[in-house]
Amino acid sequence: MKNTTKIFTALFISAVISGGVYYTQFTPEQREIRQLEKNVQLVRDYDDEEAWKALEQVPPERLRLLAEKGNAAAQYQLGVYYDSKDKKALAETWFKKAAEQHFAMAYRQLALIEARKHDNQQKYIEFLKQAYQLGDKGSQMLLAVNALEEDDKLTALMLVEEVAQQDYAWAQAQLGQWYFDGNVASRDWKKAFYWFNKAYANSKIYHQDGVYQVARGQSRPIIIQRELAILYLLGIGTAKNEDKAVALLAEIPEIAQEEDIATLSDLKIYIVGMKDKIDDPLIQYKIEQLEEEMLASKEPKILILLGEKESDQSKAKVYFGEACDAGSQEGCDKYRELNEKGVK
Repeated sequence: MKNTTKIFTALFISAVISGGVYYTQFTPEQREIRQLEKNVQLVRDYDDEEAWKALEQVPPERLRLLAEKGNAAAQYQLGVYYDSKDKKALAETWFKKAAEQHFAMAYRQLALIEARKHDNQQKYIEFLKQAYQLGDKGSQMLLAVNALEEDDKLTALMLVEEVAQQDYAWAQAQLGQWYFDGNVASRDWKKAFYWFNKAYANSKIYHQDGVYQVARGQSRPIIIQRELAILYLLGIGTAKNEDKAVALLAEIPEIAQEEDIATLSDLKIYIVGMKDKIDDPLIQYKIEQLEEEMLASKEPKILILLGEKESDQSKAKVYFGEACDAGSQEGCDKYRELNEKGVK
């Protein structure tokens, strides 16, 4: 009987202790802090826009209370809030408090403050390196941008490729763009497709409307969908898929849309116009194939667009003539206009 009593007593004490530990770890405030830290981490590691929106919904007075208690994520986010309200001194104060606790993103913000407020390049790089060493991917990208501006393409490429391997959409899109353009890395559209496709998938997972690159303090969108549509149309790095290209064009964020590339026909014309600017034999061959398909279609609109985009007036005249033969009055008018100018 005594043994049974001891067992029940031990079980009761264990339950009380466990319940106390559970309560301590999961009080409403602790759950709030865990969610705050999770959202900040999602923004830090993936630029997750849903997490960013959730952070913006946290009342500033609540952030202040948690920040005063010493929570680094709250201190950082309070700094973000003050910065958004143009209270720069207060923002810097709270970023510094978070940085004192080795909070990576706080160092990134302090770097940006140095660049904006003091134009201190040395401190800017110093803070970025501290953030980078603590695992901040955005700071690693900014260091790559700085290396590129100093014409150190190899360092820029190594930094971006390292973080691209960690599923960071900004890095993946940037790497894809470099392989696509051929101005930082050697042009390789198969690699470009691989990295654009990775960036596209991650932009969906992390709720991003667009992925941006930064150069000389200015951001501009990397149009993942347009470049992927080009690669799907040509069948480079993937199987040729015109339907996929159409779907991707429809997804291009409004901020990144170009007026002269609104339809599949526009995109095809854009691609054909790239042929003489690219010295890669495979890409040139694929573009020539596309051009032949367009000519074989005998679609007047496409023929006229080809003529309008053609810098060689003799070639343009041929396109307009074929459009005229296909029954287009506009094609006939443009053909006659060039003929009257004496274009052979």
